[in-house]
Amino acid sequence: MRNNRNDSLKIVFLFILAFVVFSSPTMLRWYYVGNPTYIGTPTFMHARISQYIIDGTFDWYDPLSYGGRPYTYQPLFSFGMALLGMMIDLKLATVFFVSLFGAAGIVFFYLIAKRFAKENFQYETSYQLQR
Repeated sequence: MRNNRNDSLKIVFLFILAFVVFSSPTMLRWYYVGNPTYIGTPTFMHARISQYIIDGTFDWYDPLSYGGRPYTYQPLFSFGMALLGMMIDLKLATVFFVSLFGAAGIVFFYLIAKRFAKENFQYETSYQLQR
């Protein structure tokens, strides 16, 4: 029983650490410069589409993508970001949504490494993935 609790605490700690590592550059840029996104990055494009979804004006056409074309990107990312953007501010949602998926990827990689590798290797590779 104690071993399962320790494993759960390790996973929670790893998730929180990875979340902080993934979100801190954007949060620091937001705090010091006042700009949470870079225009031209995929997050900016998804944030724009998410704003269309929140406003109710999304019609599966992206007017700014390469001069305008049908929306052919993966819709789940934009819809998930819009859902989170409805709960909190969309600018904050762009930071948290990407960081949540990054942290979840680190945790999944840790669990895979835990199953197939030695314990020292698990932490080492999870740490290296965050760099």
